[in-house]
Amino acid sequence: MTDVTLFGQSPFDAIAHTDGNGEYWTARELMPVMGYLNWREFKDAIDRAKVAAANTGADVTSLFGDAPKKVTGGRPAEDFRLTRYAAYLVAMNGDPRKPEIAAAQTYFAVKTREAEVAALRAKKELERQVAELEPKAAAADAYIDATGLFLVRAVAKTLGVQEKVLRQHCYDHHILMSHPARRNEPYTEHVTAGLFEVKHRPVKVSDEETRAFPTTFVTPAGVEWLRRSLERAGVIEPRPRLALVRAGGVA
Repeated sequence: MTDVTLFGQSPFDAIAHTDGNGEYWTARELMPVMGYLNWREFKDAIDRAKVAAANTGADVTSLFGDAPKKVTGGRPAEDFRLTRYAAYLVAMNGDPRKPEIAAAQTYFAVKTREAEVAALRAKKELERQVAELEPKAAAADAYIDATGLFLVRAVAKTLGVQEKVLRQHCYDHHILMSHPARRNEPYTEHVTAGLFEVKHRPVKVSDEETRAFPTTFVTPAGVEWLRRSLERAGVIEPRPRLALVRAGGVA
């Protein structure tokens, strides 16, 4: 019987590999650890696992990559590069009478859950860092670019709406990104159209560290475009084109 751990380490850990695409196992090395002595029988379990993956809409080719094993004096033996999820599916589709299969099911279920939890923690940490640094970046936004570009807050004031209302309109209409990692940056097509510009400027986040933060500016054409967009959405009443408030005076 194959236990989940062996002298403090799982036998599945012992045969795991890592490359540029992540962690993986070879089917030939997994076969005996899962209690199989015959490749044809183990291949049946792999084929069932492929069907299970396909039924969930997963990319079978990326999960079960062909990896023929070189054999001295003969043709390469059939083998597969199995991702963690693929190996888990093989375990779930193996012979349930084998104690090694039960151990494999436990191991890969635990490892898959650990990976999910780690990914969630990383996401939350990124969101925390963004939330922490945003006020420091905003503190350095109290200016309007001398080349005639306008900050979103200045545009909101000019158009007579609250800044949060304008930003929410931009999120809802896919004008500005709402993802924490690129929050308030314009989508590429709006930059290409000459409606927005993004400039990176240094912000001191601690005594030892300075980071470059992107700042979104609206061009004069972008201000008029935003005005029409707000009018179409019924956020503001149609009105004549407005003068823009620039740093140090009126446009």
